[in-house]
Amino acid sequence: MRSTLISLIATLLNLGVAVRSADTYNRYDFPPGFIFGSATSAYQVEGAVSEDGRSPSIWDTFTHAD
Repeated sequence: MRSTLISLIATLLNLGVAVRSADTYNRYDFPPGFIFGSATSAYQVEGAVSEDGRSPSIWDTFTHAD
């Protein structure tokens, strides 16, 4: 419980720093025609196939293709 609370506080403090740092940039800091974008990704580990009723996912099939 204590480590979870400490992790939550650290995350919130980091978010505060990131938001303040982003305020120092504006549109004119980038060249004309610059296109902003964003992305996110995550690798999810779900456990062994055929254990506890789990069936193969698309990722399992893709990574085990010959």
